[in-house]
Amino acid sequence: MAMKSIDDSENEVSNLLLSIIRQGDVKALESHLSTICNLEIYLNRIYDEPDQQKCTLLMIACLNKSEDMIQILLNYSGLDLEVLNNIQLLEKDQSLLMYQNVTVLWAAAAIDNLKIVKLLVEHGARVNHTTKTNSTAFRCACCNGNIDMARYLNENDADIHIAKINQETNLIASVYNEDLNMTTYLVDELGCDVNESTDDGRSPLYIAVGSTSLELIQFLLNHGARNFQANYDHMSPLLLAAEKRRIDFVDAISPQCSVLEQIEALELLGSAFACREHGICNLEKSFEYFYRALKLRCEHNLPKIQRLSTVEVFDNRQECQTIDELEELRLNDDHMYTEALLVRERLLGPTNTKYCRSLRFCGALLADNAQHNRGVDFWLYELSLRRQYSLSIDINDLRQWASVFSDMICKSISIPIVAWQTIITVIFEELEHNAKNFDYNLHTLLFLITIVSQIVSKSIISHDDHKIFYRHICIIVQRHYVTQTYGSSLLHLSLNNHTSANDYFIDSICKYPCLHTARLILQCGADVNAIDAIRNTPLHIFVSNSTIVDDTIIQYLCNAGAHLDYVNALGETPIDVAKNSNIKQFLKNFLAALVIMVITLCLSCSIFLYSPNHPNPITTIRAFCKTRPYILRSTIIMRRWMITIACLNRYASSSRNARVQLFVQVHAARHMILIVTGG
Repeated sequence: MAMKSIDDSENEVSNLLLSIIRQGDVKALESHLSTICNLEIYLNRIYDEPDQQKCTLLMIACLNKSEDMIQILLNYSGLDLEVLNNIQLLEKDQSLLMYQNVTVLWAAAAIDNLKIVKLLVEHGARVNHTTKTNSTAFRCACCNGNIDMARYLNENDADIHIAKINQETNLIASVYNEDLNMTTYLVDELGCDVNESTDDGRSPLYIAVGSTSLELIQFLLNHGARNFQANYDHMSPLLLAAEKRRIDFVDAISPQCSVLEQIEALELLGSAFACREHGICNLEKSFEYFYRALKLRCEHNLPKIQRLSTVEVFDNRQECQTIDELEELRLNDDHMYTEALLVRERLLGPTNTKYCRSLRFCGALLADNAQHNRGVDFWLYELSLRRQYSLSIDINDLRQWASVFSDMICKSISIPIVAWQTIITVIFEELEHNAKNFDYNLHTLLFLITIVSQIVSKSIISHDDHKIFYRHICIIVQRHYVTQTYGSSLLHLSLNNHTSANDYFIDSICKYPCLHTARLILQCGADVNAIDAIRNTPLHIFVSNSTIVDDTIIQYLCNAGAHLDYVNALGETPIDVAKNSNIKQFLKNFLAALVIMVITLCLSCSIFLYSPNHPNPITTIRAFCKTRPYILRSTIIMRRWMITIACLNRYASSSRNARVQLFVQVHAARHMILIVTGG
């Protein structure tokens, strides 16, 4: 049923009833209900409650667990028990979660109140009404472990087979909650199928392996639970138990499985004990389970399937096929770890998130042990798998590249150019297709550019690498990326002292404002006068946030063509937004010197402007500038306005009307000074 809206003309009665229900005043409710005409209008109306909740009076009474008020409301025949509400409930982790399109019966079951559930069912509430996520009152009883409520609802025609979205059945819910009693009730009394699975293939046994209850696993196995693979991660319950290092679970499930399944479980168990992301590395246990698996393979003539090609990151190794080969590995920890990764790739598959995590953890561990280049190789391999199989790439994984590169710079370790190129390419792809995390990825891109600027400034790269860096950054600049929040370009971000990664290694190298980054971005074609969402230029951003006078950055921006006269959306120039008085004075002094220089240059060129040998003033001034190095060192803005004034003077001199000549010359000079000074 659609939600009903409140008629403004009836607000007085509505507010009165709402106040009585909220206060739980039973006597007031009884006395007022009997005096109201068209009572069903108010009883079935949706009222706005805090935190965007939408509730009827009956729902409010239910959430307050006021059984007396509910009984009074149920006595009125016009009450609709199927009105849909939006309510918030407190979860086990004490967080509030919004539930949409729920009836009062569902809410009563969700708050685990059997008395209210019985009242509502006795007055005709629909037992099998489903919420937006296809949940039912019976499911709520299962999740709460209330067998009495589940039994009562079942006796009143509850459909126990209605599953939540993604085919999450009531049995799976009880197993997930590690509720053996409810699981026993559903299986033994109601006959639920222990092999029913979710849409992604996870069975109750698979879910049980994720718990801590061996008793629950044994119950399911005793009732015929099978060890089949889930589409979710292509792992069976047995492999999942091995992956979690749960030897007791493996021992319980193995007797129900084939020899090959038992062998693979032992192999995965061995690899899990070698991988540090699962806890303390125990290569002795790893060897033990690898040995047992190989022995079973030999006994049953079940050789491993070899890789079609080897991988350089694994030293081009293949898995051990014999006990003797395994014995040789025992003496080399690195080879044992490589063996574990090879086993994991074969059993879990290259697209498995757990396997990818193992590769990343391995790379991070190597970097922590000062083997950065080796660690980078593992990360590149993991990234290549994600790209090859179109797997999603975590934004934090990309940010970690900037972190490890920063650490390498700090320790004077050269960054492999291939690694940097690969990450830049991946970030390009993410910026083009991942709008949700656009700003985060754009900041990561900025950090990578800053790292390159540090490398370039120290001249510690080859000429060829230098050209590769520049080519990629030129491509980046041509994309004109800006943040979605404030419309800030990379140049804006590089000059903002609020730009930070909140990462120890990155922040030790990427400190903003950063002249090296700004210079590199500008050299690659960035617009020095680009504006953000409120029309601030990079110079606005720098002077408005900077507390220390850095004339180097200001001078460089101005030399690159930054306009001191540009105004933002509030009509403010860079001088206006400068918070530091020293910066403000520096800008004013710079402007004064700029005006004098422009006028001086114009006067110096005047002899050429009227020469019959130089009819084109622009050509004349350029020729003049080439003979005077101090002009070439002046700012672009000086030369720009010098040429503008020269053109105006040429126009004035060509006119035969003396008044026109005077007007153009005077106003040209006046506007030149106004524009340059920002006045």
